[in-house]
Amino acid sequence: MVLLPTGVPVSILRIITQRSEAEVELQRICDRTQDEAILHKESTVREVLQSVRRQGDTALIRYTEEFDQTTLTIETLRVGGAELDAAYQQVSKELLDAIRLATSASANNTFICPGIRPATGWMA
Repeated sequence: MVLLPTGVPVSILRIITQRSEAEVELQRICDRTQDEAILHKESTVREVLQSVRRQGDTALIRYTEEFDQTTLTIETLRVGGAELDAAYQQVSKELLDAIRLATSASANNTFICPGIRPATGWMA
């Protein structure tokens, strides 16, 4: 997390393009999955996803207020077609390829960390 000069926190996304760097990063991620704090966070994420599946936008609005201290409404959640098109145009080909690969791996039950599988249905 980085603070902009205005004091607004933003997350930085780093795109890895070298296989060796990716392997090191994936091992780092795999090594941290046994941490108790991580397991608690995973449980919280699973609960949030289940609530959003069951309660839809109502749960999404509630959790956004709880975690992000931001108030949303059904109207502010709506994204128009032009906005979606504009956002899509800003995504790099590399990121789209990575998203497609991750989606494909998830759909085929291929997991990056050998021996570590997400709980059944956690992304279903």
